[in-house]
Amino acid sequence: MPEPVFIQPLSADEIKDGLITKICEAIYDALNKTCNLYGCAYPKFRAKFSIDLELDNFGDVRLDRVSGETESEGEFHNAQTIPIAAEVPFTPPNVFRKQTGQSVPVTVEKDDGTVEQKAVFYKRDRSRGLGRAKPETDV
Repeated sequence: MPEPVFIQPLSADEIKDGLITKICEAIYDALNKTCNLYGCAYPKFRAKFSIDLELDNFGDVRLDRVSGETESEGEFHNAQTIPIAAEVPFTPPNVFRKQTGQSVPVTVEKDDGTVEQKAVFYKRDRSRGLGRAKPETDV
């Protein structure tokens, strides 16, 4: 019999780790759609990013924006804007954990009758690119 799933709100680290996974996948997909990065080499590049966050703590909604810029060494001649269309919708905590390869908390009864919380990792489907998990709707 499977262990009962324990649903907890996502910790700040789980949100950050999960967003990094989802954003990296979206960026990788977008970059694969430009011919400028197919079999080419460049002495320099620059990138800008912006992430809009809506953090909901049972009705206490906080909005935040994270942005940044990175630039490599060398001479930059030409710029191309590559749109990255990605959104992470409100997702149940354990579904988000599974989608982003994080552990899901479960309760386990030990031989002596005590109950403890453990972490279970689910295998992600690696056939869909950068380790994307199949969309989940349960848990």
